[in-house]
Amino acid sequence: MPPRLTSIELFAGGGGASDGIRAAGFHGQLAIDNDPDCVMALAANGHTARLADLSQPVDFGDVLPPDLLWSSPPCQLHSRANSRRRHEAFDGWPATLAVIERLRPKAVIIENVKAAYDVMCRWQAALKPLGYTWTDVRVYDAADFGVPQHRNRSILIAFHEDVRDPPAFTDGPVRALNRRTLLDAIPYLADAPVDGRCRVTGEIVYDRFHGRACSEPRRLYQPAPTVMTTEGKGTRASAMSDWTFNGGPDRAADAAFLAVGRRRLTPDECAALQGFAPGRKFVGNKESVYRQIGNAVPPPLAEALAAFVAEALLR
Repeated sequence: MPPRLTSIELFAGGGGASDGIRAAGFHGQLAIDNDPDCVMALAANGHTARLADLSQPVDFGDVLPPDLLWSSPPCQLHSRANSRRRHEAFDGWPATLAVIERLRPKAVIIENVKAAYDVMCRWQAALKPLGYTWTDVRVYDAADFGVPQHRNRSILIAFHEDVRDPPAFTDGPVRALNRRTLLDAIPYLADAPVDGRCRVTGEIVYDRFHGRACSEPRRLYQPAPTVMTTEGKGTRASAMSDWTFNGGPDRAADAAFLAVGRRRLTPDECAALQGFAPGRKFVGNKESVYRQIGNAVPPPLAEALAAFVAEALLR
């Protein structure tokens, strides 16, 4: 039996990447985040988690150098959706680089929003003096890995020069053959409502006399738009906007409204669209839970990336 690979995760959030890395066969030594709800959610799902602020030096104690270090630095510095608060954003890259330099993992995966691609190319160059001679930066859509939503993420993968026979530069994580859809994730969306409410959740269902409600049922048979941290607010379509919205749909709730007249998706429905397993535990109030889910790395995407690394390390 091959030795069990180990991992450490920085900026772990509620644990989407942690779930995927574990599914790929890694033993998670430690997952770090500065949000107490996220750390409790990680622990509730069997991960070894620590509450720590990575803007300060972290004592890793007896933690051994991992085979894989995964980091998802805060995206506010790069996300177009947070342009007004960009000057307040924490840059997680120096902290990530410091941990890489200290622990020297065999492989590194860095995940961030699509808009961080150019920045990641600079991070790629910063890793090479540390001995990471095989590096690759690409944008992946989670929908190509069996996640029932479109979610474009910039991914940096690097292997240390000590790794023998690294992958060819043309290689990459294997994409799923078939895309999953909004209806695959939430099958009962297609059921006829009872007295204007969803049969399962009790959420109000608006009919075709409410502007764009139910005007695009085809969206049931496509991956949803990106699940956001603001899904708790529901679609932007409302009586004040004459049941329509400009642009989009750029939120999963927008697609549900256009498809079947649902203005809001529940946390469990959003978790299903992220690719979390049924019954997956989250901790905190509803706002915190929506934030954990909306900020998460889809577990199937993380699993595919980690499996790619595992295959290279075990050759």
